[in-house]
Amino acid sequence: MEPNNYKIPIMPPVLKPTLCRLGPRFSSFVLLAVGLSSLLLVFAVSSATAQSLQIFQNCAKPDVALNDKIAACTAIIRAGQVDNGSMAVALNNRGIAFGKKGERDRAVADFRGAMKLNPGYKSASRNLTVALADRGISFGSGGNFSAAIADFREILRLDRAYPLAASNLAIAYNNRGIASATSGNYVKAIADFSEAIRLNPKYAPAYSNRATAYANKGEHDRAVSDATTAIRLDPALASAYLARGTAHGKKRDFVRAMADLDETLRRAPNDTATLDRRGLIYLMQQQFDSALAEFEAALKTNPKLASSLYGRGMAKLKQGDVAGAEADIAAAKKLQANVADEFARYGIK
Repeated sequence: MEPNNYKIPIMPPVLKPTLCRLGPRFSSFVLLAVGLSSLLLVFAVSSATAQSLQIFQNCAKPDVALNDKIAACTAIIRAGQVDNGSMAVALNNRGIAFGKKGERDRAVADFRGAMKLNPGYKSASRNLTVALADRGISFGSGGNFSAAIADFREILRLDRAYPLAASNLAIAYNNRGIASATSGNYVKAIADFSEAIRLNPKYAPAYSNRATAYANKGEHDRAVSDATTAIRLDPALASAYLARGTAHGKKRDFVRAMADLDETLRRAPNDTATLDRRGLIYLMQQQFDSALAEFEAALKTNPKLASSLYGRGMAKLKQGDVAGAEADIAAAKKLQANVADEFARYGIK
């Protein structure tokens, strides 16, 4: 039996320091279709030995240990003695097992193989969609944004043949938008977030992500508007407060910026991006002791956060600690070559 509903994993925002990094962590392979098929079992009963019957059952049943399922399905695939429909089921079932083990490339390959043999196999299509989303998230989290975008693009191509529910399609556009924004392509990111919003007007994360993309383009009023909408739709969404606080900070509206960042920390205590942003705002106000404290707190969680290292270095420099400043600034530039340019946009040189 196949479930009627499934859900694409949502990519947590994996964005540059000026973009929100907050977001829920979703497990891999949410509601995978099991893809059982009577074809395999009928073949086994009619023409196989007891040993081969066990192999077919291990490939088909959902409650078999993953390694045993992979071995059984592989044996069927290698033997090549079943029709294309049954071979597609064996590939689909092995793909499910690979996916549950976190072997994303193998899972994607098997689901693609199943669809090639049986283009109308809806279970394989659904599983391929979820597998690509899961792998795309992994690529994006690891900084391989071009690969992430390619996987999300394939999901959107699949939608043409096997239409997704609007809510799932919105997630796919949101995920691709995050990958584009993280690679610095804010125009494409905004287009994807806008399409996600069109498909699901109540999708708060898409408003929040578009807000941060607008903030990075310098469209601060639009950023504040989108973040405010996200907060109205989901008052608990910490990334929306971070997005709005970032936009207020860029507008040099420091009171509102700090109020939003305080709200962010209430919902996500010790969030690195928020501490980093607070440090920047204190630095912009020449409150160097407070800036140092915020950057230090951020670096405790992420010692290689270039923006916090550079910000701490600049605060030290303003306080006369030249040696400490030079060490931090050099370390930051090694991690992110253009980090000084980002601070210069805030008037910090």
